[in-house]
Amino acid sequence: MTGCRQPTFNPKGQAVKGEWEPKIALTATAVQRELILTGQRLGENDNWIAGFCRYYGQPIISRDGAFDRVRGLRRLVLNCKD
Repeated sequence: MTGCRQPTFNPKGQAVKGEWEPKIALTATAVQRELILTGQRLGENDNWIAGFCRYYGQPIISRDGAFDRVRGLRRLVLNCKD
């Protein structure tokens, strides 16, 4: 596995640039292709987010129902007061 490691954070809690698994890009590309074949799309950033979640097998926490179109991605919605 090339360069896969846990993210590190600076004292302000911001993620510090690190290496990432190139297979995440392939997963994000697969998400995009699947949606295009059904005549749908996500925005570029949402596509990356969906790819990360699918690659790591984790749900996404979002109020955006667009993620429901991604096969194999589970969306969790927090019931918070605005």
